Amino acid sequence: MTYDITLSLSDPTLSVLIFSELTAAGYSVGTVRGAECRLLITDQVNVPAARDHLFTLCISREPREGFDACLLRPFSLSSLREAVAAFEPFFKEGVKEKAPVGLSLLPDGLLCGGEKVKLSRAERRVISLLYEAGGEPVSRERINSLLGMKGNAADVYICNIRKKLAAAGAEKAIATHRSLGYALLRDS
Repeated sequence: MTYDITLSLSDPTLSVLIFSELTAAGYSVGTVRGAECRLLITDQVNVPAARDHLFTLCISREPREGFDACLLRPFSLSSLREAVAAFEPFFKEGVKEKAPVGLSLLPDGLLCGGEKVKLSRAERRVISLLYEAGGEPVSRERINSLLGMKGNAADVYICNIRKKLAAAGAEKAIATHRSLGYALLRDS
């Protein structure tokens, strides 16, 4: 069975608390090590070597390298839900197949060819929208609506995202479709 989330925590009380909170939020949560999942939540010091998961969220008292995200202790249940929600696009069936090759969404940006690209919260929302569209154009109006803005806001955000992607070596990751909007390019 594939779970949305698998827990691998050394503290049983914390494990029960997180399990209860995330199952109540509607996620399928497992506790069996080695079970296939989209997100592994762990408090281990090192990144787990097994790749039975797509992403890792580390719960720790200090930031740790090598994880996709880190939730610092002590944390609130709302910050836990927020951290997990950042991975939610991957809980939907088919998202991985629709994703452009070489780009992966992270809670605070993108992973582009092995390099982390930091994005603002609004930029992250825009790229998530493009990512979920799976290569289909997203209109400027839809992007502006997502941002709660008008005018050329979509163009400005796309320009900023393109600059950040270009610095990571993916200068042609976003295509402009005249009168249709913007789309993430897929590698053939």
